[in-house]
Amino acid sequence: MKYLFLKVLVLFVFSSSIPMHAQRPIIRRNTQAFVNAIKKIESKSNDALLYRNAIQDAFYTFITRKDLTDNAKQQAENIKDYSIKYIDSYALGGDYSQSIDIAMKEYYSVLSSFKKIADEDLKQQAEYEAEKKRIYQNTHPFDNKNYSSYTHIITAPTYRCNNTTDLKITKIAYSSDSTRIELLLTHPLEEGWASIEKTTYLYDSIHKKKYYLLKAENISINPNITQLHYRGEQLKFALIFPGIPRNVTYVDLIEGMDSPWKFYKIKLR
Repeated sequence: MKYLFLKVLVLFVFSSSIPMHAQRPIIRRNTQAFVNAIKKIESKSNDALLYRNAIQDAFYTFITRKDLTDNAKQQAENIKDYSIKYIDSYALGGDYSQSIDIAMKEYYSVLSSFKKIADEDLKQQAEYEAEKKRIYQNTHPFDNKNYSSYTHIITAPTYRCNNTTDLKITKIAYSSDSTRIELLLTHPLEEGWASIEKTTYLYDSIHKKKYYLLKAENISINPNITQLHYRGEQLKFALIFPGIPRNVTYVDLIEGMDSPWKFYKIKLR
């Protein structure tokens, strides 16, 4: 009995010397966990809204670019509207924390799409300007031509031709040593090409003489070709021949036996 009493006493003294820590109340622990969860939701929601707003900012930057067309800006607006609507569809009850992953993916997808639209738009603009320049050069190659070396210039000369509605003679300029004939071709096909045979000649019926082509301007000489891209495209070009004697009043322009490009009785004087 005495032994048991001493054992209990020792245990009591020992246990009383150990510091005791009060446990956190259960209610407090649950409240803190709830606060942490709310903060996490708010953080995700804020991040999602940042991506959403960044899409709006990227679109504003895009539409204020002066080097892009209205068509490109409309494409960008369509993509922006779809992306914003898609992000919003995941924000149930206005909780954008649920759309964080979607918002991030949409942001990078929109940036990529905007770049592609801009690159394609600039490419198309460059191609359009090049095409416009090509068309202008084809139809206005002699706007700055100096004709002072020619003694006679005839605009819209008279002539006869058979089944040659797509090609017209617009001007003749000649002197004692050179004869220049300018023509306008209206391309009859959707696409194709044009060239002139190097054996093309002027025929002087009085002297029974042929004056062969010396040079062509703004049209290729076969086998080379000048590319034409669409129906109705026009090409203005000039054919240069030797000088014609003064007593010759009419000449014929013949490209070849198999060519429809034949003009008769071209009046020189």
